[in-house]
Amino acid sequence: MAKSVGKQVGSPAETPAASTLSSDVTEAKVSDWALSTTTNVAPSGRIRGVLVGVNLVIVLLSLTVLWSAMYSSLTRPSQPTTFLGSLVSNSFLFTLVMYFDVFLLILSSVFIAVSLCGMVGALRENLAMLDYYRYLLGAIVLVNIATAIAGALLPRPARNSLKESSYKQFIEAYRHSDDFQQVVDSLQKSMHCCGFSQDSFRDWNLNEYFRCDVDNPSNQRCAVPSSCCRDRRPNASEVAEEVTVPRFCGHGVLLMSDEKAWEHVNTRSCADALLSVVTNNVVPLVGFGMLLNMFLLFMIVTTVVLQDQVKEVRAIYDAYYKALSQGQAGMEESGIRLPEKAAAAAPPDAKGACLFNWGETDKPEAGPSKGAVDAAKTRSKRSKPILPSP
Repeated sequence: MAKSVGKQVGSPAETPAASTLSSDVTEAKVSDWALSTTTNVAPSGRIRGVLVGVNLVIVLLSLTVLWSAMYSSLTRPSQPTTFLGSLVSNSFLFTLVMYFDVFLLILSSVFIAVSLCGMVGALRENLAMLDYYRYLLGAIVLVNIATAIAGALLPRPARNSLKESSYKQFIEAYRHSDDFQQVVDSLQKSMHCCGFSQDSFRDWNLNEYFRCDVDNPSNQRCAVPSSCCRDRRPNASEVAEEVTVPRFCGHGVLLMSDEKAWEHVNTRSCADALLSVVTNNVVPLVGFGMLLNMFLLFMIVTTVVLQDQVKEVRAIYDAYYKALSQGQAGMEESGIRLPEKAAAAAPPDAKGACLFNWGETDKPEAGPSKGAVDAAKTRSKRSKPILPSP
């Protein structure tokens, strides 16, 4: 009797409710998965590892940049205008240089948010967060493409804007911040230039410290910053590393003619020098932009593959638990009851316990129940043995 019950319970396909399992799995495109193997189905660990690892590195780097930008912003001396005020009243290029730490703060925060979406979405297999991550990466790709186009089309207009109007903001704010002064000095030293407009070194007449007026009490009146000075060639007895530019080498330059000033300072405009650097390095810049876009597209494709795998696994489990529900309903309609021992062993309110009980009762090595064994012993005692004929 126990064997027949086990056969009935172990064959859910014989009940009307459980006979739809194969059709449900086929509809979900998972017909090659048996119920006994669905517990081992999971998205690829390598794909999840790539997303988690790459985004973890980006988060750590972004946190480092964020901390540095916050420290620089907090220790920077007060400025005449705020970041938003400068963004409205001044040129974007000037605001970018003056408040570069604020831009780094914003960019690092954006990268942290995007990377956390990808990392948590891959760890938790969260389709919504993976969607956000994919959309944000697509937006970054579009911004990168727009930046590349602007870099190819706007160098000359940007140069002209700097030479015509924006240069005044750089000259006037030269001493407003040590960091800003260091940026301008580094630019003039590395580019061997002085000033930004077509007047080059004479732009410094607009600065309150260098203005060549009689009523200017500054001891740097009619001078230019030392970063404008030409590099002095070392003598035969001097080492090149030991040669330094005198601090006041630009003293009185604004009173000299262009030819005389050329002997002491660089007379090239920094706007022209920047344009020359950009045009000479177009190929490396375009190559870097292409590599960045290829990396972003790779991350987008990896995210899409992981999403497809998560959807497939969910479809498998949906069909799996739907079959369990239908099988349980069919058993209740047919009046089939599980053995007491198997029912007691099943955890309470466990989803899918009905199927696992089928598997336990359908094992060939389970043997007959205790009641069946006792009945067989009683019948053997009552029956007479049959002796073989001589």
